[in-house]
Formats: sequence, C-alpha cells, structure tokens
Amino acid sequence: MAPAGPVTGVGEEAEAFTKQSTPGFKYAEYMVHSRTGNLVVKVWLAVGGDSFTPTATLAAKAVAILSATRSAVPVA
Repeated sequence: MAPAGPVTGVGEEAEAFTKQSTPGFKYAEYMVHSRTGNLVVKVWLAVGGDSFTPTATLAAKAVAILSATRSAVPVA
C-alpha cells in the first residue's frame, strides 16, 4: 500500500494508506492506522467491482468507523 499521509482528528498519531489494483476486476483499498495512548485501531476497507471506488469515499467511511470505535472504548 502507498502512504496517503497523516489523518487529523482521530488520535495522537494517524496515518492513511491506499492501493488500487486490477486482479480481474477493479479493487480499491484504504487503511487508516491510529494511536491514542495505548489504544491502537486499524480500519482497512477494500471494495471490488467494475470501477474503482473513489479514495475519498473509502476514507470517509474508514474515518467514521475509526471514530466510532474510539468513542466506544472507555478512557482510563
């Protein structure tokens, strides 16, 4: 996967990665990896079809899942 840069607002450190490939169909992947204290969350979305899913669409969904996961974990 290729680095897509930092992601703000979802932890002390968060980085995104993306990849598009064609293993017989168009396959788009997006991963965001976030750390806050000792909580580490990775969300990796992959969609295959007739066309590539836009990176912005995958990014929005991944960040929403990441944010929901972080909010569900109690802070000590």
